[in-house]
Amino acid sequence: MRLLVVLLLFAASWTAARHWEFERVDTAPWGAFVRSARHPDGRLFLCYGDSAGARLRIASRDSGWQYEELAAPLRGRLGQQASFAISPSGVLGIAYRDSGLALRLAEKQDSVWNTSLVPSATCYSVELAYDSTGAPGLLHSDFANGWWYIVRSRRPDSLWLDDTAATNQRHNSGDGCWVNAYAVAGGRVEAGLYTFVRSFPADFPVTGVEFYRIDQSGGWSRTLIAGGAECYAAGASLAAAAGVIHSCYSVSWPGDDRFYYDGIDIDNNWSPAAALRIDATGRPHLARSLDPDGAIRYQFYNGGWLSFAVGAATAGPLAFEFDPGGEPLIAFANDSGVWLAHGVEIVGVGGQPVGGNAAPADRPTIIRGVLLLPRSPAHDPRLLLLDASGRRVFSLRAGANDVSALAPGVYFLRGEYPSGQGTEGLTIKKVIVTR
Repeated sequence: MRLLVVLLLFAASWTAARHWEFERVDTAPWGAFVRSARHPDGRLFLCYGDSAGARLRIASRDSGWQYEELAAPLRGRLGQQASFAISPSGVLGIAYRDSGLALRLAEKQDSVWNTSLVPSATCYSVELAYDSTGAPGLLHSDFANGWWYIVRSRRPDSLWLDDTAATNQRHNSGDGCWVNAYAVAGGRVEAGLYTFVRSFPADFPVTGVEFYRIDQSGGWSRTLIAGGAECYAAGASLAAAAGVIHSCYSVSWPGDDRFYYDGIDIDNNWSPAAALRIDATGRPHLARSLDPDGAIRYQFYNGGWLSFAVGAATAGPLAFEFDPGGEPLIAFANDSGVWLAHGVEIVGVGGQPVGGNAAPADRPTIIRGVLLLPRSPAHDPRLLLLDASGRRVFSLRAGANDVSALAPGVYFLRGEYPSGQGTEGLTIKKVIVTR
C-alpha cells in the first residue's frame, strides 16, 4: 500500500513551548553527582558516584543503557571530587582525588581502564579537559606551606608537565580553594574559574569568597570577578566554541543575587548549579537549578534569553548535552537516583489555506513514499515534521526523506531560517498522510 503525502501552503500563527520527557538512568544510592560527555561516535555518557563516595559508575546509551563501575574511593565535596571528559579519539577520562587526597587520572582505551597518579601536593579539587591533540589537562587546587595553588597539569606525551596558574595565601584555618570549571579551546587557549573561600577573623565572624577567572594564551592571567565578605559564587561553567571560551556563573551579595553569561547580568536568580553549552550556530544554552528549591530551568539565547521550566528539581550539579537534533538533554540527580530530561519543542499552529481558488502552482503536491524537499544555496532551514499536537516526530533534511513509516494523519512541516537571509524566519506547511 502506497503512502500519499499532500502539502498545502497556508498562513499560520504559532507559539513555541517545550515538553519534557524524563528517563531514570539509575536508582539511589547512585547519583551523588553527575557529569556528561559525548563520544565521537555520538553515544551519550554519564558519570556519577554513589552516596558513600566509594565507587564511580559510567552509563552509556546506544540502543539502551549500559553500565560499568570503577572502584575509586573519593574524598571531598560532591561534584568537585571527580571530573569526566572524553578525548577527540574516544578515550574516556575521569580525574579524581582519592581518599588520601592524592590526584589520579583513570583512562579507558581499548576496553581497558588504566589509573595513574598525577604529581601534586595535597589536592582539594580537580577539573579535566582534553585538547584537540588528545592530551589530558587537569586544573586542580593544591595546598602546601600556607599557600593555595591553582595548578594546570598537562600530559602531552608520557610525562606530566605542571604550570602554576594562580596562588592565594591562607589567612585562617577555615580558608579553602576550589576549582569550579576548566575548558580548552583550539590551540593552547585555556580558561578556568575558581573560588577562594575566606574565613574572616573572629571579630568579624563571616565568610566570603574571591571568585576568579584565569586565562592561558601565551601565559596565565587572572581576573577578579567578585569578592568580599558575605559574597558567594556558584553555578559556574565554561564552554569552548570557535576558539573562544564562554562562561556563566552566579554571584550573591546580601540582598542581591545575580546570574551572568560572559560577564553580562541576565537575571537576578541565584543558581547553585549550572551547565553551559554552545550550539552549532553559536547560541548559548543553559541548564540551571534555582534557589531555594533546586527547580531546574532551561534557557537559550535567540536575540533575547528564552526560559523554560523543566518540571524537576535537584540539590546537586547538572550536566547538559544536545541530542542529535539539537534539543536539550539535562542530566541530574535527586533522592531517587540519576535522571535524564529531554526537552522536545512543541509548536502550536493555526490558520486557514491561502485564498479560495489556488493558482496552478499552489495546488497540492502529491508525493508517494518519499518527501522530497528542495535544496537552495541561498537558504539553510532547520526542517522539522510535527504531529497535530505540535510535537516533533521527524528531523528532515534537504533532498529525499523516507517517510514511509508515518502513520496516516495530519502533520506540519516546519522550516526555520537563519535571520538576515531575506526570507521569513518561519514557514509552515500542512502535511496530510494517507494510505
